[in-house]
Order: sequence, then C-alpha cells, then structure tokens
Amino acid sequence: MASSTSVSIGDKVRGLFRLAQQGDRSNRSQLYTDIADLFEIHDEEISERERILMRDIMRQLTHEVEMSLRIRLAERMVAQKDKAQHDLVVVLANDRIEVAHPLLVASEVLNDKDLVDIVRHRSLQHQLSIAVRHDLEEDVSEALVETENEDVIVTLLCNQSANFSQEVLAHLVEESERVDRYQRPLLHRHELPTPLAEKMYGWVSETLKQYIIENFDVDPVELEGMVEETKDELVEEVKEKSKKVSASQALIDKLYNAGQLTPTFLLKALRQGEITLFELGFAKLTRVPPSMMRNLIYQPGSENLAVSCKAIGMDRSVFLAIYKHIRMMRDQNTDLTDEETKRVNGMYSTMDKGEADKLLGPWRQTAGSAATASETMRASARVQ
Repeated sequence: MASSTSVSIGDKVRGLFRLAQQGDRSNRSQLYTDIADLFEIHDEEISERERILMRDIMRQLTHEVEMSLRIRLAERMVAQKDKAQHDLVVVLANDRIEVAHPLLVASEVLNDKDLVDIVRHRSLQHQLSIAVRHDLEEDVSEALVETENEDVIVTLLCNQSANFSQEVLAHLVEESERVDRYQRPLLHRHELPTPLAEKMYGWVSETLKQYIIENFDVDPVELEGMVEETKDELVEEVKEKSKKVSASQALIDKLYNAGQLTPTFLLKALRQGEITLFELGFAKLTRVPPSMMRNLIYQPGSENLAVSCKAIGMDRSVFLAIYKHIRMMRDQNTDLTDEETKRVNGMYSTMDKGEADKLLGPWRQTAGSAATASETMRASARVQ
C-alpha cells in the first residue's frame, strides 16, 4: 500500500514538473501552492529526489508568483512553529527579504547550517534579519561577523541573546580600536571577560573608560599605567619601523646607483620575506611613490602588476614568479589553470614596454589619479 502511495506522489511531482516546464504563465500561482501543499501534507512520504525536484521548481517559480501569496505562506510557516515543513521554510527564507524576514527572525525550523548558508549567499537585509534572532548559536554569530559589515555586526552585538565564542569576541575587541561603533555594545555584553575590557580601556572614550571602571573588576591606577606602557611601546615600534624603512631605502638607493637593482633582486627579496625591500625596490625602478606602488602590485588581478613589470623590462618568467608569490600572500591558489596561464602569458607577451611605461605616468603624479590610472591600465592590458 505504501508503495502505491509513493508512486502516486512521484507521479504527481513529475506532473508538476512538466507543468513548470510549460510556457503557460497563467497557472504559476496555483502550481506554487500545489507544491507547498504537497510538502505540508505528504512530507514523510516524499523521497529525497522528489524533495530536490520540488525545491527546484519552487525556486524557479519564485519570480513568477505574486509576492503577497509568498508572504502569506511564510507567515503560515511561522505560525506553525516547529511543525512547519523544513524544505518549504528554507525555500521561503531564501526568497526576497519581504517574504523571508519573518522566518529569518522567528522560524524554529531553520537550523544553524540553513542560517549560515543564508548569511553567506543572500543580501545584507537577510543578514540583518538573522542578526536579531533569539539565541543565535556561536557558528551563526561567527558567520555574521565574517561579513565584515559594520551594520550587521553592531546589530548582532546589540542582540543580548546571541552567543559568541571567546575567539570571535577577542577579534571584535581588536576591531573596536578601529571601529568606534563596536565599543559600547561590546562593553555591554554580559560575557565580555575583564581582560578584554581592560584591553579596550586603552582606546575608548572617557565615558566608556568610566563605564569599564564601574562595571568590571579592574584597578583604575593599574589601567592607566597599562595605557602609558602601551603608548611607549607604540612609539618604540614606530621608531623601529622608521629606522628599518630608512635602512632599506638606503640599500635600495645604493643598489640602484650601482646598477645592481634588478628584477631578479626584487624576486629574491620577495621570496625571503623582505617585503619592505621588495616594495621600495619596485617603487624605485618604476619611479612610482611607494604608497602608490602598493596599490598597484597588491590589487586583485594581474593587469596592473603586469604593466608595472613590463615597464621596467622584467622577463616574463620573473613576472610570473612574482605574480604567483603575491597570490600566495593573498591566500590565493598559486597553481594557475591552463586558461589563466595562457591569458597572463599572452597579455605579457603582446604588451609593449614603451606603452606600459606611459601607462604608469598618472601613478607617478598624484594619489588622486590612482583610480583612473588603474582602470586605464586594466583596459589597455585587456585590449593588448
């Protein structure tokens, strides 16, 4: 008996699929409703293959069905609480935010994996809706923090029921030195440990310093001493860095004047982790200011780096080695596909050294022209 029922449902699913493939748009809403009803009424009898097919049909129909109907269905799923059908809720939660919002905020059916997937693949509005959910688990909070969107993170921090791992809290404390908006909601987190609050004391406003003193078990005199020590350490770090840059620049100037500053030296410096020497040397050879050169060589893609390398007459093999190493520094795969290798090699081989040198002109002038220069270089490289 169960077998004939299963066959009957399978036939019905295939029939709905055939209807979805037809060009007739008049019955789309009814088709959408029929699939939703099938999910709700025969949930336990639907095979995994049929589930996948039904979810695909609903996603295809989404933009052809009135939003009011999808919103009503979403509200019905919220009202059913933990009895709502999971596949149906997931489809609706990935719909436009007008449909998805009530489910993202309150549905008990969505699990952590569903929520993390939506955070990573849907819109800012979807992320904000999830950020206010009650009792968010640590992995969902971490996914929201990974968006690096300040509005999302502030919303999440203000959600006192959200759970954070100590690693994520420590990361946000570090970020709060740069992003003032994180400071107050972080200090109001009930789980923020005293050592992290003490760390924040070094950069928050006087009002928040007073809040730390009043709400955490800290010694104000000791905190002020720590702040002064940190200031002294930062001053020393700046001095040491300045000395290193000066020494590196002196070496680059000496090699350049002796005719020994070569592309091979740049590659060797890069491979040995001497990034400052690499950057200063590249800037010297291209006659582009060091700060501007960093924008050139570290931007995504190969066009700007290729133009810069071609302008100083760098051999293609050295350019390719530098390109791969910079990809590695960006945590990108250094194993280029055949298509990527062909594209990069082809671009470099057909590029003219004189034209490449001209394209560096705007970068040698003012910082304000950087964006225009970058786009011009990319366009020229693509044409060549």
